[in-house]
Amino acid sequence: MAYFLLSINYQEDHKSWDFKESGQGYKLYEEVKRRFENYEYKSKQEAFKVKDIVQMTIIPVKEKTDNYSAASICPETFFKAEKFQEIVDFVEKEYQVINK
Repeated sequence: MAYFLLSINYQEDHKSWDFKESGQGYKLYEEVKRRFENYEYKSKQEAFKVKDIVQMTIIPVKEKTDNYSAASICPETFFKAEKFQEIVDFVEKEYQVINK
């Protein structure tokens, strides 16, 4: 059985939310991208030059099995660090609505 993990990372601070269905997680991932697009770094190279960034990913997580796949394609997006708490607050609010 798999679930999906939306993660927001900034320096030593890591926040994550799990979703039973991929559609819910990916939809929220895309909503965050749209809402904060003016604060998004358009390339990984640009973000890594700055170093003080917020990273957002969504990944499928499989519960322990004897069969492990080699890799999954996991989208990641980088934002300006100043938006970390605002992004976390937005995700938390939307996550509460999804899980009512």
